[in-house]
Amino acid sequence: MYQRFRRKEILDKTRLVDVPCLDASRILLEFLLFEDGGGYIHANRVTYPFLRNQFILTQGPLPRTVPEFWRMIWQEKVETIIMLCKNVENGKRKCAEYFSNYFDIPSSYVNGQLTIFLRARYQESDMIISTMELRYLSNSRTIIHYQWVAWPDCQVNLLFTEDP
Repeated sequence: MYQRFRRKEILDKTRLVDVPCLDASRILLEFLLFEDGGGYIHANRVTYPFLRNQFILTQGPLPRTVPEFWRMIWQEKVETIIMLCKNVENGKRKCAEYFSNYFDIPSSYVNGQLTIFLRARYQESDMIISTMELRYLSNSRTIIHYQWVAWPDCQVNLLFTEDP
């Protein structure tokens, strides 16, 4: 069910070892096949008959997995990212800084082949909405990034309780 997830050589690419990455639906990074990780990223594709769109669920990138995160975004032609945490919550790092917060300083990964530019940013209530340009070699795509800064850490079940 999740044998790949348990392999020693990819444990350093996993933020939470108690949250498995299922083999049947995990994303395989096709143009990034390392001998030490085999294109592994802790991310699963979510499909269901009633859903119009597919989704990818992934953990917040670790500093060492940010390049894989952006390779996945490019490979899977992701147009929208929804982030359900702050980078730091209650003094604990929840997610690596995976793009620059400055308009004039791009982030570059994969030996400079993948570059992320922040093009616009604004906040509405508990949501920070950013528009980014992701470039790979001579091609570019627009990515919309929604960061919900009020999402409760480890208390999601409280949001979905039924009325008695």
